[in-house]
Amino acid sequence: MSTPKGGILQGASAVPQVNLLPAEIRASRSLRTLKRLLALALVGVVVAAAVGFVGSMLFAQAAERELEAERAETARLIAEQRQYSEVPRVLADLDAATRARLLGSSTEILWAGYLEDLMTVSPSDVAFTSIRTSGATPMQPGATVSNPLHQPSVVTLEFQGHALELPDVARWAEQLESIPAFQDAYVTFTGRTEGSSGPLEGIEYYDVTGSVQVTDEAYARRFDAVEEED
Repeated sequence: MSTPKGGILQGASAVPQVNLLPAEIRASRSLRTLKRLLALALVGVVVAAAVGFVGSMLFAQAAERELEAERAETARLIAEQRQYSEVPRVLADLDAATRARLLGSSTEILWAGYLEDLMTVSPSDVAFTSIRTSGATPMQPGATVSNPLHQPSVVTLEFQGHALELPDVARWAEQLESIPAFQDAYVTFTGRTEGSSGPLEGIEYYDVTGSVQVTDEAYARRFDAVEEED
């Protein structure tokens, strides 16, 4: 850049300037400036730390509330579990009782009706002195049929009695086999006997004995339908 002859630059001081302040004053001013900068930096650090502390406190409180909620839910579930803890055992006991009932009744026969039928088809002058049954139980199968002419059965019914008249044993056996679930009936008698005591004292009668095989058709099966429904 050119300047007018004998002139000076526009805006420049015509006289050279010299800083006459002592070095101590200049250093003091620089130190105050540095202190202000450090103070501002320290305030910034404190503010940042405060913000971080408050944030961490809020986060910790939120986490604590969530933890308390989880603890309360766990306590509720444990209490509910205790309330229903007996249910599986009760159901197991009920199932065991149902199975035991089914097993215990598996060989049940309602004899009242069959004995009434026995009396009905027997001669009217026959008085039974003994009626007994033997055969299968829930824990033991029925005896093997010894007579090859007999069909499989589950119970043998045997009876004894007195007949005032000579019985028609063939017809009697036929009548016995007409009862549902009764088969292979057998009836026999001994010679005429005169009673010596009791109601038959002085009366002549025949001793009769008989048996009949009972099939599983006689089983009541009262609880089979209940088990199927369950």
